[in-house]
Amino acid sequence: MTNNKEHDKAEVECPSCGLYNLCQLAGLGDANTQVLDSVVNRRKKISKNQILFDANEKFRGIFAVKSGAFKTITHSTDETAQILDFNIPGELIGLDALNAETYLHRVIASENSSICEMDLEVLKKLDDKFIDFQSSLILALANKVRLEQHQSLLISAKSAEHRLAIFLIGLSSRFQQHGLPATQFKLPISRKDIANYLGMAAETVARTFKAIEDKGLIESHARNVKLVKIEELSKLAGTN
Repeated sequence: MTNNKEHDKAEVECPSCGLYNLCQLAGLGDANTQVLDSVVNRRKKISKNQILFDANEKFRGIFAVKSGAFKTITHSTDETAQILDFNIPGELIGLDALNAETYLHRVIASENSSICEMDLEVLKKLDDKFIDFQSSLILALANKVRLEQHQSLLISAKSAEHRLAIFLIGLSSRFQQHGLPATQFKLPISRKDIANYLGMAAETVARTFKAIEDKGLIESHARNVKLVKIEELSKLAGTN
């Protein structure tokens, strides 16, 4: 498989970003206004393994992934890290803390990334615009619910191939939703983290990737994946 470096640097365009409607409200339709700059800290760089925010940290706003990827983790009683979720360019982080005073989990950059941060306290001062803002947040929360429904499919998957196929098709759909290449992309988390997220052994994930690749459904090299026969992969996932 050809290693296309452009996939390593995928950056979502503003119209495909989860914050776009909110930025339009805050910026009164102009993405370069001083009002917008006072509300959104744009394209802030976050290094690989850097913590974006920690569990129980005071809630300060929501974030949109501009480039790179982030993973949400929690710890069990034996301090074993469990990956609960991950976010790709265009997706919002921190929505689950909207009705809380603190963030619920730790979020870490899984690679060098950039984010836009929206300060909700500043937005509240926009008065009547804040009503429209709340409506946009409800839509964003609805999208998050759909992702959680996809995660329930993963839990119910009977075989390793079925589970990995669901993961890849779901990831493809998420990239497409945000205007990014949907059949050739860089995995947002490492294969070790994929194993953690899917509840599988790392060796099982490696074998399953190879098994699906041997069937000619995908091509993979390190974290770069190409979906060669997406219809057949969808059938394996049970989504077609």
